[in-house]
Amino acid sequence: MTVEKFLLKVLKKYQFIYILSILFSLLAVVFSRLVPLIVKLAVDYVLQEGEIKSSLLRGIFELFGGREFLLRNFWFFGVLVVLASFFNGLFSYFRDKFSATVGESVARDLRTELHSTILRAEFSFYGKHQTGDVIQRCTSDVDTVRQFVSQDLIAIWRNLFMLIFVYYVMFSLSPFMTGISSIFIPVLIISAFLFYKKVEKDFVEIEEAEGELTTTLQESLSGIRVVKAFGREDFEKVKFFKRNSHYRERDLSLLKKMAIFWTISDFMALAQVALVIFVGTYLVVKGSLTLGTLVVFSTYVWLLLWPVREFGILLSRYGRVRIALSRILEIVSAEKEEVKSKEGVFSYEEFRGEIEFRDVWFSYDGQNDVLKGVSFKILAGETVAFFGPTGSGKSTIIALLLRLVKPQKGQILLDGVDIEKIPLQVLRRVIGVVPQESFLFSKTIRENVTIAKGEAPLEEVVEVCKTAAIHDDILGFKDGYETVVGERGVTLSGGQRQRLCIARTLILDHPVLVFDDSMSAVDTDTERRIRERIGEFRGKKTVIVISHRISSVKDADRIFVIENGTITDAGTHEELIKREGLYAKVWKIERLILEEERGVRHRA
Repeated sequence: MTVEKFLLKVLKKYQFIYILSILFSLLAVVFSRLVPLIVKLAVDYVLQEGEIKSSLLRGIFELFGGREFLLRNFWFFGVLVVLASFFNGLFSYFRDKFSATVGESVARDLRTELHSTILRAEFSFYGKHQTGDVIQRCTSDVDTVRQFVSQDLIAIWRNLFMLIFVYYVMFSLSPFMTGISSIFIPVLIISAFLFYKKVEKDFVEIEEAEGELTTTLQESLSGIRVVKAFGREDFEKVKFFKRNSHYRERDLSLLKKMAIFWTISDFMALAQVALVIFVGTYLVVKGSLTLGTLVVFSTYVWLLLWPVREFGILLSRYGRVRIALSRILEIVSAEKEEVKSKEGVFSYEEFRGEIEFRDVWFSYDGQNDVLKGVSFKILAGETVAFFGPTGSGKSTIIALLLRLVKPQKGQILLDGVDIEKIPLQVLRRVIGVVPQESFLFSKTIRENVTIAKGEAPLEEVVEVCKTAAIHDDILGFKDGYETVVGERGVTLSGGQRQRLCIARTLILDHPVLVFDDSMSAVDTDTERRIRERIGEFRGKKTVIVISHRISSVKDADRIFVIENGTITDAGTHEELIKREGLYAKVWKIERLILEEERGVRHRA
């Protein structure tokens, strides 16, 4: 889809209001350009008693009492000027009101569509686009489109009507003077096109520079703890200054080119006006042109030059809005997850939690396989664990199970049903995940726990928080469950954030629970208490624990050992420590470390 078609698509919904705005723009142009004609009538046909050639105009004069009456009541022309100005203002108001309504509505629709796409985009989308750049497209680029729709696009119509009306009046008064008034018009039009071509690249560079600046600011704020912990404030200041300076340079480069264009066009416009006054005065002295007509031409020549001069600016703004629209279109055209199933009707209550992988292969880049022929079956109500080093493919298994990514080969089943046939909202309601990253919203603790459920009684919130071993910590806060945790949970420790995320997942009562290395930041005793509470789900829910720590997985019914994308071993804790494999090696190392720590404490 081209950007022009995309613009028409977003405008189609408001076409009636926009047509009204264009109509009022036409009426405003007509009434605003009547004043010089009223002055001409007063000067040529009343004061100078010129011959009225138009039968229609003679009839209007007679209707108002003739030339003598109008001469005695000359104030009448002042009333006409006031009335023309009043209706010009009235129609301009409605023009701006309706165009602003369309502009704001289009901006709202674009932001809504962008936000919806960001939420529903396929997982690969988030690796291709920087957060700051996406934010800039949702804000600055949308605002560029809003301004173009509400102001510039209407200005194009207004200028078009103005040119048609002015040329019609001027040509009807004097074809020769119309030609004189148009000598510099072709030069202005050509310079406008050249200016547009010259600055088109500048707009792209400005948008990219602004996106980089926004990204730098966003990263500094998101990683403020890391910045302060490593004393990187000065480094971040220098990095932001460079991005900011680059954006300033690109903006200044554009402004310089605009200044050159306006200077040249100003010179040509003044030369055109001077030529009209000079030739017109000469013709008035000769008697070939009336004084009133000269007044009209000396006024209308500005009305003729202004739209042509503004044409260059409107072209440049059109270039900018094309870039903004293309950037928005790139986002809204991104591949989206298919939320609804293509066949069958499912409800999350139907699923018991039996999971099966059949010869699953997966690669993120299409070249390096992360999973290689992985096959396993988890029974409903079973507690299993995936153990392996970082990068072995443990979290990828969960990403595949949630359909965040799709396997290149193989099949994944939930209760014997291919997960591709299960609606995403059902699949992700069946499977509750506590992710590695403990993200919290800037809300109260209670709101964070219930955010997926909406509303829940305090007793239920307290119960899941006890299971997650965070209840006692919450009671220690001044406002308890109404404590605001700050953006990304910045006021809490890493372990507290992880435990709140566990509580948030537990409150929805998922048939399948996945703990993706979600207890790495809690101490050993707290982890033990959480595992004991989670152990109560055995036989009732399918529980999957992912970790590289044996203490987190040893209580599972079965443990799958993953190395380099393949399952190299499986069994219970007691079975695996008797074998010569990765699990047994890590177990021996952890035991030695534990015994050494105990020895140190005993000697102390």
